[in-house]
Amino acid sequence: MSLSASIAVVVVLSSSLGITASFDRAGTGLKSEASRLTYPSPVSIAASFTEAGTGLKSEASPLTYRITIDKATFADTPAGIKVGDIVEWINNDIFDHTTTAKTGAWDVVIPAGKKVRVTMKKTGTFDYFCKFHPNMTGTLTVKK
Repeated sequence: MSLSASIAVVVVLSSSLGITASFDRAGTGLKSEASRLTYPSPVSIAASFTEAGTGLKSEASPLTYRITIDKATFADTPAGIKVGDIVEWINNDIFDHTTTAKTGAWDVVIPAGKKVRVTMKKTGTFDYFCKFHPNMTGTLTVKK
């Protein structure tokens, strides 16, 4: 079986990351090299592969987006979340919080010093809050 690949780099989170990668150009045996690429955020590599001659695609794993909680405040919500992606809330506070969608799409407790993951199942713009601290709010948009 032969596969051709297309690779997309998607910026996901914080801090710098250097990457060295080399790619074989399909069918040529030639190599392209990208060395020490620096991004303002760590990146996730999403790849989709098409089985040669079939047109069938196999998608890579869902991306994970992180939202931290610090001093009873949700950090800004990252853009680019799609159905099937995972949002991980990280509670850096010394007390419990929740992430509760006003629509009821999710409602989970995030213990102090822990993290939780929620898989986004449908498209839309979702307002969310902490049940224990209702002044803590956020909004995230999930696209197709």
